[in-house]
Amino acid sequence: MKVPKKLLKQRGDLIDTVEHFFREKGFLRVETPSIYLFEESNPNIKGIKVILEHNGRTINSTLITSPEIYMKRLLAEGYGNIYQICKFFRNDEYGKIHNPEFLGLEFYEVGKDYNHTMNTTEELIKHLVFSHNLTVRNKNNEVIDFSKPFDRITIRELLIDHGLRLDSLEDREELKSKLKGKINISENDSFDDIFFKFFFTYIEPFLGINRPIFLYDYPPSMCSMAKITNKKGIRIAERYELYINQIEICNGFSELIDSEEQAKRMLNDLSSKGISMGYDKVFVEALKKVPECSGNAVGLDRLFVVLLNLESIKDIILFPLDEEIALYEKW
Repeated sequence: MKVPKKLLKQRGDLIDTVEHFFREKGFLRVETPSIYLFEESNPNIKGIKVILEHNGRTINSTLITSPEIYMKRLLAEGYGNIYQICKFFRNDEYGKIHNPEFLGLEFYEVGKDYNHTMNTTEELIKHLVFSHNLTVRNKNNEVIDFSKPFDRITIRELLIDHGLRLDSLEDREELKSKLKGKINISENDSFDDIFFKFFFTYIEPFLGINRPIFLYDYPPSMCSMAKITNKKGIRIAERYELYINQIEICNGFSELIDSEEQAKRMLNDLSSKGISMGYDKVFVEALKKVPECSGNAVGLDRLFVVLLNLESIKDIILFPLDEEIALYEKW
């Protein structure tokens, strides 16, 4: 698909504004490798495999699904607040807002928690909208309001608003019993499977229609690298996502810096994916020196689709992979 030059210029201008925003805040721009010498441990993300040759031996690697691992190793070395704009790579992701290769932003703030990086994210997006005089419209062609504070709601509060009051965000049987008759549930469905069947059907299609909204305090099972805390007797992950016009824009959290806990999670996650190669011990060791911090990963291509009132990620990126595959299959 051909992207008009005017649109490419808009995209470039928005990227420049993101860069300027973080430089003005004193963040250090970094560039880390695109090749990671381990498998992606997050069970919900598939990595793109890379086979390396080194000194006569084969090394099975992946392209980064985000620069998180490398950036945290930089935090361990005392680099302070850092950001990076780079390509993220995720296998088998195609669609209106998916491409296996996409542009993302990742940033970390030292000494801050997820509440602060939510604030920074909101400030960034408002700056993009107002500095470029953008009018963002929802699916009904109504203007989305960026002038007021973004809405914020915990996952538990959101579920209550939809008639689902839970005593725990970890009890599969409670969730199954309270959703009986509303969605199809199989015996093999995990807590997360059941949750997302309900979420994608009854909640996501209505998120961020009139004003951007942060969802936060996710179930503990939905956090590979986020800090878990207890709020009012309920365990939650200090994680958030931002939705604008039904589309998830980012994924951020207060970072887990407990190396032993991180090792356990990585082993469990890798095991759930049927991977037995072991976890990244270099990263886990580095966590012992990582300060308290919070980070966020923002899908920039996806954000630009929303801010520029486009229909698909293919409207803003050059040579979408599925189109390239179809093109070469003709020869």
